[in-house]
Amino acid sequence: MTPEKAMLFYGSCLGIVICFLIAFSFWYKHGKIVTDIRTLFKFHSTKVIIALGALPSIWFELPPDWKAVIPSAWMRTLVVVVAIVGVLARAKVQENISSPKQTPSDSDVKNPPEL
Repeated sequence: MTPEKAMLFYGSCLGIVICFLIAFSFWYKHGKIVTDIRTLFKFHSTKVIIALGALPSIWFELPPDWKAVIPSAWMRTLVVVVAIVGVLARAKVQENISSPKQTPSDSDVKNPPEL
Protein backbone atom coordinates (compact mmCIF):
# COMPACT_ATOMS: atom_id res chain seq x y z
CA MET A 1 0.00 0.00 0.00
CA THR A 2 1.36 3.36 -0.98
CA PRO A 3 1.74 6.04 1.69
CA GLU A 4 -0.96 8.17 0.03
CA LYS A 5 -3.49 5.34 0.11
CA ALA A 6 -2.55 4.47 3.69
CA MET A 7 -3.01 8.09 4.77
CA LEU A 8 -6.39 8.26 3.02
CA PHE A 9 -7.48 4.97 4.59
CA TYR A 10 -6.46 5.94 8.12
CA GLY A 11 -7.92 9.42 7.70
CA SER A 12 -11.22 7.92 6.56
CA CYS A 13 -11.23 5.54 9.54
CA LEU A 14 -10.56 8.42 11.90
CA GLY A 15 -13.37 10.45 10.31
CA ILE A 16 -15.81 7.56 10.72
CA VAL A 17 -14.85 7.14 14.38
CA ILE A 18 -15.25 10.87 15.04
CA CYS A 19 -18.68 10.92 13.34
CA PHE A 20 -19.74 7.88 15.38
CA LEU A 21 -18.62 9.52 18.63
CA ILE A 22 -20.47 12.75 17.81
CA ALA A 23 -23.65 10.81 16.95
CA PHE A 24 -23.34 8.69 20.10
CA SER A 25 -22.87 11.73 22.33
CA PHE A 26 -25.92 13.37 20.73
CA TRP A 27 -28.07 10.29 21.32
CA TYR A 28 -26.71 9.91 24.84
CA LYS A 29 -27.55 13.51 25.78
CA HIS A 30 -30.97 13.67 24.14
CA GLY A 31 -31.98 10.02 24.55
CA LYS A 32 -34.41 10.01 21.65
CA ILE A 33 -34.37 8.11 18.40
CA VAL A 34 -36.95 8.46 15.67
CA THR A 35 -39.95 6.19 16.13
CA ASP A 36 -39.68 4.69 12.65
CA ILE A 37 -36.08 3.44 12.98
CA ARG A 38 -37.08 0.03 11.57
CA THR A 39 -38.04 1.66 8.29
CA LEU A 40 -34.92 3.84 8.12
CA PHE A 41 -33.45 2.14 5.03
CA LYS A 42 -36.75 2.38 3.16
CA PHE A 43 -36.51 6.16 3.01
CA HIS A 44 -35.19 7.62 -0.23
CA SER A 45 -33.19 10.21 1.71
CA THR A 46 -31.24 7.48 3.51
CA LYS A 47 -30.28 5.93 0.18
CA VAL A 48 -29.20 9.33 -1.16
CA ILE A 49 -27.07 10.01 1.93
CA ILE A 50 -25.37 6.62 1.51
CA ALA A 51 -24.68 7.46 -2.14
CA LEU A 52 -23.34 10.86 -1.11
CA GLY A 53 -20.94 9.19 1.28
CA ALA A 54 -19.81 6.71 -1.38
CA LEU A 55 -19.08 9.29 -4.10
CA PRO A 56 -15.61 10.33 -2.85
CA SER A 57 -14.54 6.69 -2.51
CA ILE A 58 -15.77 5.91 -6.00
CA TRP A 59 -13.90 8.92 -7.41
CA PHE A 60 -10.72 7.89 -5.59
CA GLU A 61 -10.88 4.34 -6.95
CA LEU A 62 -11.45 5.36 -10.58
CA PRO A 63 -8.54 4.60 -12.90
CA PRO A 64 -6.41 7.66 -13.73
CA ASP A 65 -7.34 7.53 -17.42
CA TRP A 66 -11.05 7.78 -16.50
CA LYS A 67 -10.34 10.72 -14.19
CA ALA A 68 -8.54 12.47 -17.05
CA VAL A 69 -11.68 12.17 -19.20
CA ILE A 70 -14.12 13.31 -16.49
CA PRO A 71 -13.65 16.94 -15.43
CA SER A 72 -13.18 17.34 -11.68
CA ALA A 73 -15.79 20.11 -11.65
CA TRP A 74 -18.37 17.49 -12.55
CA MET A 75 -17.61 15.67 -9.30
CA ARG A 76 -18.23 18.81 -7.25
CA THR A 77 -21.44 19.48 -9.16
CA LEU A 78 -22.58 15.88 -8.70
CA VAL A 79 -22.03 16.07 -4.94
CA VAL A 80 -24.11 19.25 -4.70
CA VAL A 81 -26.89 17.79 -6.85
CA VAL A 82 -27.02 14.58 -4.79
CA ALA A 83 -27.12 16.61 -1.56
CA ILE A 84 -30.05 18.68 -2.87
CA VAL A 85 -31.85 15.51 -3.96
CA GLY A 86 -31.30 14.12 -0.44
CA VAL A 87 -32.90 17.16 1.16
CA LEU A 88 -35.85 17.03 -1.24
CA ALA A 89 -36.25 13.29 -0.68
CA ARG A 90 -36.37 13.85 3.08
CA ALA A 91 -39.00 16.55 2.69
CA LYS A 92 -41.26 14.37 0.52
CA VAL A 93 -43.83 12.19 2.23
CA GLN A 94 -43.49 8.56 1.19
CA GLU A 95 -46.82 6.76 1.39
CA ASN A 96 -45.48 3.31 0.56
CA ILE A 97 -43.53 3.02 3.82
CA SER A 98 -45.44 1.29 6.57
CA SER A 99 -45.00 2.84 9.96
CA PRO A 100 -44.71 0.71 13.08
CA LYS A 101 -47.97 -0.50 14.54
CA GLN A 102 -49.57 1.99 16.85
CA THR A 103 -50.29 0.77 20.34
CA PRO A 104 -53.12 2.31 22.28
CA SER A 105 -52.04 4.92 24.75
CA ASP A 106 -52.79 4.62 28.45
CA SER A 107 -55.57 7.18 28.24
CA ASP A 108 -57.30 5.14 25.52
CA VAL A 109 -57.17 2.01 27.67
CA LYS A 110 -58.46 3.71 30.82
CA ASN A 111 -61.19 5.67 29.02
CA PRO A 112 -62.36 3.66 26.01
CA PRO A 113 -64.55 5.52 23.53
CA GLU A 114 -68.26 5.02 24.07
CA LEU A 115 -70.26 3.40 21.31
